[in-house]
Amino acid sequence: MLQQVLAFSGYLQSAPKVSTFRGQLLNNHSMKRKRSSSLWVAHSNNASGYKYLSTILNKIFKGEEMFTLFKLVVVIFAVSFSALSVSQQNIAVVDIDGAVANSNYAKEARKKLESSESFQKKRSRYSELGKELKLLEKDAQTNGLTWSDEQKRKHNSGAQEKLSEINKIGKQLESEVNQINKKMAQELNPKIDEIIKSIIKEKELGILLKAQSVHFATPQFDISKELLERLNKAN
Repeated sequence: MLQQVLAFSGYLQSAPKVSTFRGQLLNNHSMKRKRSSSLWVAHSNNASGYKYLSTILNKIFKGEEMFTLFKLVVVIFAVSFSALSVSQQNIAVVDIDGAVANSNYAKEARKKLESSESFQKKRSRYSELGKELKLLEKDAQTNGLTWSDEQKRKHNSGAQEKLSEINKIGKQLESEVNQINKKMAQELNPKIDEIIKSIIKEKELGILLKAQSVHFATPQFDISKELLERLNKAN
């Protein structure tokens, strides 16, 4: 709404003066009647809007509907007052995902997962397969033109096996990480909701936005650090 008001204010500043509009209307009124309505419409890309404005201004200058001008002033004042009221609201942004990821609870959960023997073996094998696939690719680029059909089939078969294995291990690792994240959400979400409600009440916030949906905000509007500190204390 504030952007709309600013945009409307900019239009008023850049618009021609009323006297200029009046002169144009008087000139248009004195045009020869042989000018057809179709030619008048073609002369303006937004003829309907211009004709409506012309009608209102003519009535105002003739003194028939002076009240219309008063209503226009009232509308502009009301919109400006509404925008001012919004600007005075207490607004904050929060990065909940970032706070959770950097919390002591999340760090401990990741550390526990990564230190498990099963996870380490899978991650090590995943890394080895990635290196082997790169070597096979490099070998094909260097020597592929000299290979026989049998050598090509053997190379492609070996690469496919490794690719299948690395995809399988990757899904297993991803599944274990997702399980940890799901557990964290179940543990932390109720506490996060409680903390955020407390912050909203204490700071008397009128609007709380997700940091991911905000293009820019100065640090004074960001409550993510406060959320993280309280979350660590709660755990």
